[in-house]
Amino acid sequence: MDRRKFLASNLGLCLVSMLGCSQKTVKADQLVFSGCTDTQNQHYAAAFTPEGECYFIQPIPERSHHSEYLPNQGQVLFFDRSPGTHFYVIDIDSKKLVQTITAPENRYYSGHGVIDKDNRLFVTENDATTHEGYIGIYEPNNGYTRTGDFPTHGIEPHQLLLKPNSNELIVANGGLIKIDGEIINTDNFESSVVYLNTQTGSLIKQYFAPDPQNSLRHMAISDEGTMFVGAQSYNPNTIPLIFQHTNEEKLIPFEADDFIWDAHNKYTASLAVKGNTLAVTSPRGNITSFWDVKENSFIQQKAFQDCAGIVTLEHNINLFTVTSGIGSIVKVKDKQPGISTDRVLQDAEISNLSWDNHLSFHTFI
Repeated sequence: MDRRKFLASNLGLCLVSMLGCSQKTVKADQLVFSGCTDTQNQHYAAAFTPEGECYFIQPIPERSHHSEYLPNQGQVLFFDRSPGTHFYVIDIDSKKLVQTITAPENRYYSGHGVIDKDNRLFVTENDATTHEGYIGIYEPNNGYTRTGDFPTHGIEPHQLLLKPNSNELIVANGGLIKIDGEIINTDNFESSVVYLNTQTGSLIKQYFAPDPQNSLRHMAISDEGTMFVGAQSYNPNTIPLIFQHTNEEKLIPFEADDFIWDAHNKYTASLAVKGNTLAVTSPRGNITSFWDVKENSFIQQKAFQDCAGIVTLEHNINLFTVTSGIGSIVKVKDKQPGISTDRVLQDAEISNLSWDNHLSFHTFI
């Protein structure tokens, strides 16, 4: 299903819901952030509680991709999806858009950014002419002034993460070269995961996708520092789509039968890890799959139509929230070896918002 198509079409319900949201007083000890779009193709930056209650919904001019909360500023950033040229600064207390940042000339954003312990913002950028990837460095304490960049040693960097308790930035170079919206290098993306020094920008190590037709794009990282990455495949054959890496000399694929990989329809979107469980969404496969990170193996999959966003919530239990492009919000509790206790917070059949690709989560206490 096209992510811009919706099951709901009741404009009156849509307007009541949105106007009502901005007037509510919701205790915000915890918030989930996501971009979304309504039935009139108006885009929003949104926040809701873990129970699905709306905290804010702020109109923005373009469709967003990923969000990042900045605790020192009390603000959350929403990044244009690739090839976007803006990110938007939303103040948590006022629930208002307070600033819009524009990419440098001849650069565009890939939809992701991350804040480090020194309150520096790193954003994946692409050179529109050479297609080379860069990490733009921004200073939130100085009005999000851009202070420099360093290369990602690849093409089309996408998601980036900070390795816990280190000065290492992990970046997935997707490798896709697009001309007028068409991918021109489907035979070999040279897609890779790189580890970069956040202080100097120097390359620490680089690991290429095992298959040249895999585009490595989205990642998650455990508290112990194990990195997980999902791929989007352009290989006509069945190949693994999910990998992990700790200290090995290569990316290690998860083990599953071909029919499991085929169920993902060559596409992974968001990844989230908690405890021994990795969860991966596939909107093109209409499934969320669950994996044992200790055994490097498949647990099971659950049907979620057009699912994309996923995030872990409470610290002590494996609880995932999944959103979809057709408007559903579902809580999934992991009880290995099975996944059970699903709870629908927002039903697709009455929703008026299409949730975008990623979720982020922050606890304020």
